[in-house]
Amino acid sequence: MTEENLRPVCADIAAELMHGCTAPVDWSAWIVDVHDAYGQHVMTFSFAEIANEIGCLSALAA
Repeated sequence: MTEENLRPVCADIAAELMHGCTAPVDWSAWIVDVHDAYGQHVMTFSFAEIANEIGCLSALAA
């Protein structure tokens, strides 16, 4: 799976986590850090990026 294909999958999982949490959580310091099966770093992005992309700014103000 290429990075272009992987990021949307990771972003969907992060978004599900933000939407599924019933308690208020400040996601601003959370990150997604992806490594391959060999432990090599693939990508890192913040939950804040995802919150902005999906319009879930309330996730950052908790």
